[in-house]
Amino acid sequence: MIKDFELQITEKIDDKKIAIKNLKVYYYHSETFDIELAEGNLKIIPRFTITFVILILFSVLCTFNITWTRISLKAKPVPIIDWVVSKPLLGIAGVVMTLMAIVSAIGLLLLMGVTFVDMCSVMPFLSLTIGIDDTFLMLAAWHETSRRLSVEERVEAAMRHAGVSISITSLTDALAFLIGAIAPLPAVIYFCYYSCAAICFIFLYSMTIFVAFLSISGQWEEKGRHALAFWHETAPIQNAESESKIICFLNLGSRPNIDLHNSSTDLDLSSSDVIQKVNDTRLWYQRFFADKYAPFICHPATQIIALASFVAYLAITYTGIQQMVVGFDKKELS
Repeated sequence: MIKDFELQITEKIDDKKIAIKNLKVYYYHSETFDIELAEGNLKIIPRFTITFVILILFSVLCTFNITWTRISLKAKPVPIIDWVVSKPLLGIAGVVMTLMAIVSAIGLLLLMGVTFVDMCSVMPFLSLTIGIDDTFLMLAAWHETSRRLSVEERVEAAMRHAGVSISITSLTDALAFLIGAIAPLPAVIYFCYYSCAAICFIFLYSMTIFVAFLSISGQWEEKGRHALAFWHETAPIQNAESESKIICFLNLGSRPNIDLHNSSTDLDLSSSDVIQKVNDTRLWYQRFFADKYAPFICHPATQIIALASFVAYLAITYTGIQQMVVGFDKKELS
């Protein structure tokens, strides 16, 4: 009765027919916080869809491998997508796999009777970032392997490299949320349960579903098939000068027999001058961090600046902690 009484009063206040001119009324009652939080969750749902689409686009774009190639003898090298090495479908698979893990975690805990509180609506956003991270760890490990190896050997090498990282990070993240579940607030406890379950499912699906997709994609790469039209073989990228411009941009792919990755063999590019860095199958962000960022961060001047910044950070943090007010305000919980 009290709840109905409060809600009817707020309806009257919000009624434009009886609104008082030049007077705006703000109200707060025992159900205001819960109502506002529920309405906020309804606003999050369409934004989650937008986030899902943006992540798919971002993941797909980051899986393309760009090669600088001459499409004619006198032309300057232009960036061409290597449609054999690129893995756009795996970018989509990584996002879908993460979404499957989120749904599985929610379904399992609901089946076990764990309450889904409003705070748990934040969990999918956190889980998506973790799932995408695992996806690119395995893709990066795959591109570091030699294309002279068989698909089984490349998967083995990639899993030996990325599997350890994914296992450790998943374990520590899951433990962190389990530790957070000892909090006295029920909402925080349920949120930690759902987040921990989502991380566990992401790890499970990464080690099974995504590895299976990676193996299939590796077989397509071994046969020189197109990354999107996987039933179709691409034109060899070393023959770019003999192909039309449309084929050069839409249907070129490198072959394993010209890949010298992890090899000391030298390739005389002056004779063909078709491809620059033929053996570099790393993704663009791998090349950036390995060839540009690593030398910069290891420079002595950069290290001195980083050390000074960290000392300043500690000083500011200590000052801020001394002025922190300890307390709990429900209105500021969100």
